[in-house]
Amino acid sequence: MNAAAAYVLSPLAAFVLSLAAVKYMLAHGAGLAADVPNARSMHERVVPRGGGVAFVTATVAVALASQLVLFPGAAPVWYIAPFAAMAALGWVDDRRGLGISVRLAVQLAAAGFSAWLMFGSGAVGAGALVLFAAVVIVMVWVTNLYNFMDGMDGLAASQAVIVFTTFGLWLAFRGAGAAASFCFITAAATLAFLLVNWHPARVFMGDTGSLALGMAIAAVAFDGMINHGIAPAAFAIVMGVFLFDATFTLLRRMLGGERWWRPHRSHLYQRAQALGFSQRGIVGAVISIDVVLASLASLLAFGRTSALAASVAAALLLVAPAVWITRRERCAATPSVTS
Repeated sequence: MNAAAAYVLSPLAAFVLSLAAVKYMLAHGAGLAADVPNARSMHERVVPRGGGVAFVTATVAVALASQLVLFPGAAPVWYIAPFAAMAALGWVDDRRGLGISVRLAVQLAAAGFSAWLMFGSGAVGAGALVLFAAVVIVMVWVTNLYNFMDGMDGLAASQAVIVFTTFGLWLAFRGAGAAASFCFITAAATLAFLLVNWHPARVFMGDTGSLALGMAIAAVAFDGMINHGIAPAAFAIVMGVFLFDATFTLLRRMLGGERWWRPHRSHLYQRAQALGFSQRGIVGAVISIDVVLASLASLLAFGRTSALAASVAAALLLVAPAVWITRRERCAATPSVTS
């Protein structure tokens, strides 16, 4: 019964609680900020922002309640605490705005706490400290990367559903029940939010949701690598769309001499929309790619293929749309010649 409760009933409870919470917030405007369109926005009307608090609250409540009962002594606080901390940070930022230094300080503290618990109380040496610092830096990068990519209706939410479901399957296969349960609960709660975030979105998750999801994904990934022997490449592949788009866009802007730290509309999904593709079509295409990447990553995680083969296949799948979009842009920019 424990497995059924952890992997079915708890996620179902999180789904119901998350959906009820976001519906209540929309009906009463509870705690939601207004996202007013600007030159960089992909929406044309005012949309409430900060709805991520619904799925964060549902996840934390159900995860704590269920895991303390079903997995006593094993509740993964290194997921839940940073997840909640990033949501609190985002909640304040969605309403008042915070400076980069404050955001970075809180993110480093949350990532450091998570990494410290994951590493345990082993011997401390130079090598361990370097590894610890590297983990913290990558966790902060993934957190902000997820925030950067939250710019289209349903994109970040659908990514989270696929990623956490995939992580949960891997961890359940390795007997990490508490961690797997957390992943399934998060996926279910975010799926409920996706119902009102699909284009045209009735509410945005805001930094409240995107920062929390990014930090949790990083924490689960490193826990899977460090404590459960899952290949690092598997986690990178399943997150391939976000990792590739954010990194590719950043390098493209830097090499082009742009002020890469400034807000922009240069992500691949934004460029695809500028070419005339709909938000639903773009997100649908991303979901399709995500499913293929999750399948490749799962073959690697379950030892059915090599890291090299899976990585090459994933790279080809990710590079192809970028090349296609670039070629379409060049064709659109080339004046037609008429006789």
